[in-house]
Amino acid sequence: MSWQKRVADLLTLSRVFLALAVVAVAVRSGKDGIETALVLLIVAATFDTLDGYFARQSQDARQTWVGAHDLEFDVIFSVGLLVYLVLADYVPLVWGAAHFLFWMWVFRQQDEIPNSYAILFQAPMYAGIALAAVQNNPGVLLHLAVWLAVMFTFARRRFLYVRLPRLVQDFHQNVLDVFHRRRARQ
Repeated sequence: MSWQKRVADLLTLSRVFLALAVVAVAVRSGKDGIETALVLLIVAATFDTLDGYFARQSQDARQTWVGAHDLEFDVIFSVGLLVYLVLADYVPLVWGAAHFLFWMWVFRQQDEIPNSYAILFQAPMYAGIALAAVQNNPGVLLHLAVWLAVMFTFARRRFLYVRLPRLVQDFHQNVLDVFHRRRARQ
């Protein structure tokens, strides 16, 4: 295995440890740890971008087990964020549990987790952490904007010409699948 694939796998695997760190922040600091939770989110999102970059740079076309399960590692990190939001009292336990259980049920209905579904699962946690951090300290907004600008500059081509079209196609296909399944039942 090439060094690029090894780096990509380590960056992907790191999201499990980042998820555990977010939960530890919730237990140790509660609401006072929101900026730390945001930093961990930024690190995880940056690593998510970098793992794909390193994997694509490798001359080895084979996909590793970790690379094949990148989306599941993203979901694991998002669950860590959800646990933070619940334990820090940003989200009521009932809402957090309902969100988690609903999406786990949806994921179990699939042979493979569609990217669009994973994004719908993750988006409330990412937005919740960012909004809570900005509400706690409005100065964080500038740091968040700078990070987003750097990330967009680094990954804009891939985002605009690969990720976004795939996401739209995935949403479209999943909507059609739901429509066809409903028609088949009638």
